[in-house]
Amino acid sequence: MPKCWTIILLFFFNQAMANPCVKSTAFCLKRYDELTFLTTHNSFNYAWRGKIKKTGPKAYLFPNQNLPIEDQLHDGVRAFMLDLHPYQGPLKKYKNQVILCHGGKACGLLGMELAQNVFKNFRTFLEENPQEILTFILESYVSTRDLKQSLEKAGLTSYLHCQSPHASWPLFKEMIEAPLSDDKHSPTCNKKGRLVILNDRREENDPAWNLDLFGHFAFETKYSYQKINDLDCDLNRGNPSHSLFIFNHFTTFISGKKRDAKKINRYHFLKKRIHNCQIKNQRKINFLTIDFFKNGETLKVVDELNHL
Repeated sequence: MPKCWTIILLFFFNQAMANPCVKSTAFCLKRYDELTFLTTHNSFNYAWRGKIKKTGPKAYLFPNQNLPIEDQLHDGVRAFMLDLHPYQGPLKKYKNQVILCHGGKACGLLGMELAQNVFKNFRTFLEENPQEILTFILESYVSTRDLKQSLEKAGLTSYLHCQSPHASWPLFKEMIEAPLSDDKHSPTCNKKGRLVILNDRREENDPAWNLDLFGHFAFETKYSYQKINDLDCDLNRGNPSHSLFIFNHFTTFISGKKRDAKKINRYHFLKKRIHNCQIKNQRKINFLTIDFFKNGETLKVVDELNHL
């Protein structure tokens, strides 16, 4: 290879290493709250083991997703709705543990996994993909202490993002370039961490990484639609003055309705409803929350909303 070509290749390699943001420049220079993230509703509640990593239960009863979280990450999902419960069953190995499950007191019968084990998948992804940001949207029935223990056991605490409701969100570029927190067990506030946790359960003197979902940071559309014709743009929890807009786009009866998802996740249906709701509420959506995300063109719509 001629010396001049070697120099040129080294130049571009060094530029790439200096700028870890592999997305478009415009995307990287947007704040976190200016972006849209593909989000799975009841992310852990999946129909079969998938292709990436064949672990966990073969399937959950009454699933909301086609594939487990490893596959969701691989396919472009970047925000995850997770239900956290204390284990209340007879198995000693789960005693005093936090589990992911769906269905209230009967959730263990419908399928469950230890939260710390599922969280390890997110840690691996963040380790292997330093240019990515993840978000948890939690429906939590456990204490902050128990949540923190599960995060610690999974090795996630050094990635936690801390955010004041009175401060502007950082740029995507700033978040992915930030160093990890030095203390993995008692993390101090990392204002540019790559894991954002929005929690509907808050306690007094909570750490700054445990963000008050509907109290200070987000608002949402309704989520209890049972029929496709019921889908509208009416708001539910949270104040529209908050910085993040959760757009619930699924129908449900006991759990997800796959047949409906095949229709409402189609490109034109999805684009039209988003367009109408953004106009009505005068806000860009930040989290497109979907059941059975593999049905339809959900990622294509998110990329267009982010101008990718």
